[in-house]
Amino acid sequence: MNNVMVYKLNESNSQSLNEEILHDKAEVVKILDRIDIKEDIIEKVIRVGKKGIKPRPMKIVLSNSGIARTVLRNKSKIMESYGRDILVGLDQSVMQRTHLKRVLGKLEQREKDGEKDLHAKFGRGIPTIMKRTNNSPITSHYILSECW
Repeated sequence: MNNVMVYKLNESNSQSLNEEILHDKAEVVKILDRIDIKEDIIEKVIRVGKKGIKPRPMKIVLSNSGIARTVLRNKSKIMESYGRDILVGLDQSVMQRTHLKRVLGKLEQREKDGEKDLHAKFGRGIPTIMKRTNNSPITSHYILSECW
């Protein structure tokens, strides 16, 4: 896992593909500089999906998985310090995203049915629904982890 995704980061208005790529790489360098990661570890920056009204997600390919884990461990620092409404997360496969949506859908349904103190937790990289214990976070109904 050498990849990290960045969501909601504004795209360049340029019509030139080269200028768009340079803009995206410069934005990634700014983001990673906030957590003292240097530019030379960035192998590739790719926008994913078709252009539309909303900014496309950006896939950042890093030189090794240790750097990717460091970025994910510091994602709250990045999001707070960047000053924009961006999100940093895992590069998940379609199957992982589908499974996570299914688990979160079941969680929501069980909460609608009246079950209380539930949350989704990752155990060995697999999201499952669990009863909240005293040492579980209260602030959100699901916990996201860096490993899959």
